[in-house]
This record gives sequence, C-alpha cells and structure tokens, in this order.
Amino acid sequence: MNKNTCPLCFGAGIKLDDRKVGGELRAIRQRVGLRLGDIADRVGCSVTYLSDIETGRRHCPPRVRQAYDDIVKMSE
Repeated sequence: MNKNTCPLCFGAGIKLDDRKVGGELRAIRQRVGLRLGDIADRVGCSVTYLSDIETGRRHCPPRVRQAYDDIVKMSE
C-alpha cells in the first residue's frame, strides 16, 4: 500500500496507509453528519469513488483531503 501524510487528521508528518487515512476521513464525515453524496457534490466526483477512498481501495488525492479539511473547518 502507498504511504501518505494526512495533516488534516493527525498532525503534519505522520505517515499512514490508505486504509487508515480512509477510515479517519469516514470518521470525520460521520462526526459532522454528512453523507458521501454531500462530499461528492463538493468535490465533483462520484459516491463510489469516495467510498473507495474511505475503505482504502483508492489513494486519497489532495483535492479530496482538502474537501474533508474544509468540512471540518466549517463544522467548528
């Protein structure tokens, strides 16, 4: 699996695999009460694509991480 840095969830510099990153993104989404479709609309991608990211089947690109980061900032 690819290694990624996920600064929005864990602090800069900590390396995590795609499955761990996806799980944390899912937890963020669920904590703020959003559906996959809500985020898919914001990112401009499919629900299936985001589901694959959240389950670790796909690598999480920066634009998706930024969308989740924006969601966290808006919910604070």
